[in-house]
Amino acid sequence: MQKYIMVAVLGIIALLLSFAPMPVATTVGQETNELGSVNISGKVGGGGIGGMGEVSSVSMSGVASGIEHYVDMGKGLEEPCWPWRECMVFGADLGTPNASDWNCIPEIIGRTNSFDLSTITPNHDVAIALIVFYNVTEELPVTFKWYRNRDNKLIYQSWYTTPEPCEECYVYGYIGYAPEEIWENGNYHLHIIWSPSDFRVLDFEIEGIPPPLERYAPVLYFHPYENYYTDSIDSMLDESDLMLLERPIEFRDLIRNGPIGESELPGSSEFGVYYLDMWNATPAPLWESWRAEKPDPARFTGYPLTVYGRQADKTYEGHNYIVLQYWFFYPYNNWHNCHEGDMERIQIICDKATGDPERVTFGQHRGGETVPWNGGVSLIEGTHPKVFVAQGSHASYPTDGDHPVGPCTDETSNTGLVSFPTGYVNEYDIPTGNKKGYTLTDISSGHPWVEWPGIWGFYVSGSTGGLGQSGPNSPANVVIHKINVWNDPIAWADDPGSPWNIFTGTGPMRAHAYDNNGNHTGLNETGGIETEIPGTYFYIPASNLTNNTELMWIYTEDNLTFTIEASEVGECNFSFARCVEGEITTNYTHVEVIENTTATVNANQTPIPVMQIDHDGDGRVDASKLPDSAGNSTLIGNVSFEGRGEAPNNTWIETFVVRFFNSPSYDELPWSPLYATTNSSGYFTITGLPAGTYDIGIKGKTSLSELVTNVTVGVNESVEVDFGTTREGDIDDSDYVDMDDRDLLYMGWDSTNVIQAGYLCDLDRNGVINMDDRDLMYMWWGETGDLF
Repeated sequence: MQKYIMVAVLGIIALLLSFAPMPVATTVGQETNELGSVNISGKVGGGGIGGMGEVSSVSMSGVASGIEHYVDMGKGLEEPCWPWRECMVFGADLGTPNASDWNCIPEIIGRTNSFDLSTITPNHDVAIALIVFYNVTEELPVTFKWYRNRDNKLIYQSWYTTPEPCEECYVYGYIGYAPEEIWENGNYHLHIIWSPSDFRVLDFEIEGIPPPLERYAPVLYFHPYENYYTDSIDSMLDESDLMLLERPIEFRDLIRNGPIGESELPGSSEFGVYYLDMWNATPAPLWESWRAEKPDPARFTGYPLTVYGRQADKTYEGHNYIVLQYWFFYPYNNWHNCHEGDMERIQIICDKATGDPERVTFGQHRGGETVPWNGGVSLIEGTHPKVFVAQGSHASYPTDGDHPVGPCTDETSNTGLVSFPTGYVNEYDIPTGNKKGYTLTDISSGHPWVEWPGIWGFYVSGSTGGLGQSGPNSPANVVIHKINVWNDPIAWADDPGSPWNIFTGTGPMRAHAYDNNGNHTGLNETGGIETEIPGTYFYIPASNLTNNTELMWIYTEDNLTFTIEASEVGECNFSFARCVEGEITTNYTHVEVIENTTATVNANQTPIPVMQIDHDGDGRVDASKLPDSAGNSTLIGNVSFEGRGEAPNNTWIETFVVRFFNSPSYDELPWSPLYATTNSSGYFTITGLPAGTYDIGIKGKTSLSELVTNVTVGVNESVEVDFGTTREGDIDDSDYVDMDDRDLLYMGWDSTNVIQAGYLCDLDRNGVINMDDRDLMYMWWGETGDLF
């Protein structure tokens, strides 16, 4: 009686390796110890059973120990009972030929205990073992356990039960070239167990698996409109002159006419910076790419597509890693900015103990992003990550489509040229007709150019790199967000350097940015551009653009303060986008300004950055403006002034500090206080408020504070609040009228010098300090404000 059961398996390409037949080591003994974890995923490995011929009644004492058997190992099975089946070969699709319904006991082909996988791609089966039993009188459970010798780890196992009693029964098992199965070169062994006391051990060796750098080499997907591809560095060396930019005189010296050999690249210079200047090519700053002379892409078609790879062992925070970096050199960057030479990168971080990839970092402009290996990237043949290359900028992304980059967009696609590592990816596994292999060159050592201190393209000095006009640094000198990517790749993976701040402003204004150390980016007093803040990518004043827009792009996670200075009466719009742990865009529209207006906002203020506005240049805040996203409600405040005559009256124009508290808890809101200035009739307006119920307090320069409670401001509504008549006399701003205030008043008695010791003493605002001011003070002598 014949019976056969087969598990489903995965296979792809029919590849049969030629090996000389070799004997297989076989050990008989007691199974005593099982170490390691069990792989039950069955990604590639598997097996089957079968039997033929019934056994007549036989005494079954000692069933297992009395069974005769035959064990062998090789690369496939052959059906000797032609014409039923010819063979099943590993590294081949198990469905061609069909491995089921054997007519008789199969035989091992390609007998060996050494398997060379150099021509086998991952996710194929690579080794098979066959055991044949004779004179089996009842069902027999058989277990195949595959072990890796270096740590005795159980990497795959499967279980089978032979058919009912038969004269000849067989079980075969196989293991795959795949993660969590055979995934590295070295020694392995297989335990075949059919009773507690009977098992066989087959030793075998795996070789030919490429090292991690080749195994995980990426597949690059270019945009269909891309003109410049990842070439060898010869595309720059053969097409450039060697120059020196002398400092500080900014004089350019021709050092050597091209082509330039790698060995001719000089070291650092105490006089300036060496750079390569490409023939018939020029750069251009951001948003002015039309100015650039772009090299003919046909100049570079003769250079081989090339990716430079590097493998390094790194220890970080007590953990050991294998780091795989892949560097892409492009002869020209043709995006919103243009520059000669472009050096991009991705890296894969692997756990050294297991060799398994954990995460991938994709380089993008002055930053990047890190994604997990599992679920974060798409793979070709299970090991080669897809990298989608942005058109023109060549930034690397894990997905295709549009990717916002501040005010710009990176466009990627899966419909252009696909470039794969020649010899390490089967091109038939890439479902596109437009594909071409690249050469993977290992630069882990022995390539001095990776540390060359010069610049790979025309060089413009300054932290902005000429608004994106300078060529790139060599791989070992690339610094992203204060991290050297070559020396500290794990730190870069943890912090890929994406924190950025982008400011845009329109209207009659000039923009400035300051960091915590007082460094400045913007126009200086003489009209020159300053870019002192580390990480400044560019600053473009409105005079350099046709749409009267000022632009700043600064890579930093440090606190920034933005300031606008108005040049004339008008209206400004102000916006900044900040990305540290997610992008947040803050807008302030319809900011009314006059000639001396200065508006300041701290980009790090949470939860709502409040713009503080000084209209008269006296250094005191006259008004506040909440961002557009804060709310859409309005407070209209009304204040009357004792001793200042009837309204309307210019002496009624006064700036108040306005504080907002949660009602009834009296907790001040994090975006409070705000500032507002009354008009000549004593009214002030604050717009953009969040809806809610508040206790609202106000305080003037010389008056005690007033508090109005339980004020409800509805969504998109206006509410008017009467704060009553001011109580004057608090000259020292202590919210208490006392002897200190009287002493300040008497310091300027009967004087038109209304500012004494830095304090305003003219309580009625008539321009002289006199009895009228004293009388106003004594009305509230000893009183405190509502917020005291």
